[in-house]
Amino acid sequence: MKQRRKILLALLLSASVAATPIASAVPAFAENPDFTASAEFTDTPEEETSAETEASASEDFDSATTDTDVFSAGEVEYTAEENVSDQADAESRTHSINVTVGGKTTGIYAFKNVVVTQQDDGTYLVRMQSTSDVRDYIAFADDNEETSREAVYNHEVDWYQATTITKDDGTKELWYTVPVKSLTDTLYVAYSSEKNLTDPWKKPPKQWDRKIYALQFDTTSMADTTEPDAVASDIHVVPATVIKAQLTPTNNTGMFKVTSALYRKDETGTTLTITLSGKGYHYLYKGTYEEAVANGNNQENWIKGEEVNGVWTFTIPVSDGETYLPLVAISNKYLTKFENGESTLERAFYPRQAVIDTEAKTLVTGDYDYTRELTVSNSVKMFRLNAATLETIGGPNSNGYEEVLHLTMGSTSFDKVFIGSAEDAAKADTTTPITDTKADLVVREGSGDGDGFKSDNLEKDVVISFHSVRNDSWYERIFNISKTNSTLTVTPVSVPATEITLDTDSQTLDAGTTFKLTATVTPADTTDAVTWSSSDETVATVSEDGTVTGIKEGTAVITATAGNVKAECTVTVKVPATEITLNTVKKNLKPGKSFTLKATVAPSDTTDAVEWSSSNAKVAKVSENGTVTAVKEGTAVITAKAGNVEATCTVTVKKAVVKVTKVAVSATPSRNVAAGKKVQLKATVTPSKATNKAVTWKSSNTKYATVDSKGLVTFKKNAGGKTVTITATAKDGSKKYGKVTLTCMKGSVKSIKLSGTTTIKAGKSTTLKAKVSTQNGKANTKLTWTSSNTKIATVNSKGKVTAVKGKKGTVKITAKATDGSKKTATITIKVK
Repeated sequence: MKQRRKILLALLLSASVAATPIASAVPAFAENPDFTASAEFTDTPEEETSAETEASASEDFDSATTDTDVFSAGEVEYTAEENVSDQADAESRTHSINVTVGGKTTGIYAFKNVVVTQQDDGTYLVRMQSTSDVRDYIAFADDNEETSREAVYNHEVDWYQATTITKDDGTKELWYTVPVKSLTDTLYVAYSSEKNLTDPWKKPPKQWDRKIYALQFDTTSMADTTEPDAVASDIHVVPATVIKAQLTPTNNTGMFKVTSALYRKDETGTTLTITLSGKGYHYLYKGTYEEAVANGNNQENWIKGEEVNGVWTFTIPVSDGETYLPLVAISNKYLTKFENGESTLERAFYPRQAVIDTEAKTLVTGDYDYTRELTVSNSVKMFRLNAATLETIGGPNSNGYEEVLHLTMGSTSFDKVFIGSAEDAAKADTTTPITDTKADLVVREGSGDGDGFKSDNLEKDVVISFHSVRNDSWYERIFNISKTNSTLTVTPVSVPATEITLDTDSQTLDAGTTFKLTATVTPADTTDAVTWSSSDETVATVSEDGTVTGIKEGTAVITATAGNVKAECTVTVKVPATEITLNTVKKNLKPGKSFTLKATVAPSDTTDAVEWSSSNAKVAKVSENGTVTAVKEGTAVITAKAGNVEATCTVTVKKAVVKVTKVAVSATPSRNVAAGKKVQLKATVTPSKATNKAVTWKSSNTKYATVDSKGLVTFKKNAGGKTVTITATAKDGSKKYGKVTLTCMKGSVKSIKLSGTTTIKAGKSTTLKAKVSTQNGKANTKLTWTSSNTKIATVNSKGKVTAVKGKKGTVKITAKATDGSKKTATITIKVK
């Protein structure tokens, strides 16, 4: 049983390989005993024959293909360890049989000692001894003599190599082992030799005739035999190198009717040759409509038909394993119109398709119908979309052209879909149902005459509304279906832009330079993207991010558009200056003096104007014509700039130093200050135009009083009865100083009480009395007087209050101690 299973496995494997096309080489056959098989298929010189072809003829192969009653099988090997019962079972089904070749049982083409073994699947393994020791290769076909001759001659069937057995007496026998489907059918056999199958295929010598012989088994002659080698012999196969299959066409469109189809595979590749019933197409393009459009009028990539007997035949290249062929039939009528300038080339393109089934030997043609997977990008929350495909039916010029979007929803939340707004969907008589989470939407529909579309929702943003089952409301989504990129992008409904502004409305730049415009769009969450354009791209161009590039001298308007709003920037492109020089690079001036700088710019025709600037206009300023005026002492760099080049002149302003001639120090409000209190000193410098008016302060005795950098003197609590001299010295090196002597009183003002008339008439006066109480000894009781409103009443240093004529109201008069104690008293005066 193991032997049978092994043989059967080999048969099954060879049958599976039979459906696989193999490369081509072509043998021929001869009746003469010195027959040499070669090919008439091509005139290819011997030196151009590939090594691969030569190898295929000399090596033992474990697979092959056939379309006949003869199977191909891999080598069947057996070992001494085979099960004895299996061997006996095989022998019980092994018989001898007589064979006739060309109606004869003898002759140079006959076989003797033919043994057959029936296999588990009902087929047979046949072992035949050749009467000739020259022809060690045979090939079989199963049709008729004529078609078999073509099949064998074109190397469309397998060649079987004989096994050479050397007898004890030194004689050699050639034995063929081949699998056969039936012993009752006539087979057609051809002969060749090792030399012919290993030599490159070439044109056969004229003296040899190619012959095919009918081989028949005489089943009435079958007899039992114990010949074990019938099962144990190896099968050696040189596989067929040309596969041809006549396909039965089925046409699903009358506009592209295939009347015959031949599928062929050889060493040069695989082709499908079709014949069309009509004459409307002389060219085909292998590919999609979009690929044909992209190819344009590059006819090198078109498949040119050949007119044979009044019909047109096309040979289409087919890739390994390719069964689906997208095709574009090119209309003669519209191709002629295109060539005459009366139509576009695309109008001539009609997408078709062909589906090859080599096992069934069929070819199904029709309008192009292809479904592509779409990559889904969904940014809408609470909206689940699991998958999407786009089915293309026909093409823009075809009747019934459609692009159908097939959606698979991620939930059952929606039960209807509509192309359009939610408002329109709510009023629509017809919407598309979503059944079992699936919906089919026609997103593009042809006009039927090749002139535009009835509807087109591809390659752009489209509002699609979905009906919620839960709340009976329509919700809008933005779909962008790209057939070109095989993508579906779902975004929230658009928010239109209401305003767009640019960071500048005018700009000047040099040719060859760039600057970037920034657009601000309102509202901030708008879904309108900003697009940029130039009114004259020969002057200035603008990129997608707003970068403007100057090209040549001139003016261009750059426009930023967002939805229905736009903003503009006028760009002036200049000829840039390459060099600028000044007539002097260094100058000394006194304050108030001036001089004029002269700038020379190259090239002389530059559009860049000279711009002047000062690094410090407080020291030296410069006018538009280059006049420099010194302002005050210091250094300033004057720059003349033309475009991107500049030149500088360093201006140094110097003036005479005005020294301090006198320093006067005063104390406010008094020089007599209570212990522990403060008094503010003021240093007045003469002249007022002194270059440096700063002073340093110094106390004669810091044990009793200190002074800070601003002249604020603080007496210590133990300074009562002491005097201190405070000196202010000029910092300009003039050594001028001023000083004041302050007395620290032992006592201080404890309180102040005011008395006197509190009501006076306008224009009248009254003197207030102040009672000052002191503590801890003698104190400075001098007061300062102030009025809260001098427009109503004033007060002098002695407390005399004078009401202003014609004014009425109340005013507060305040008396304040001058000893630093900050004691005050206030009285209210009414003026009638």
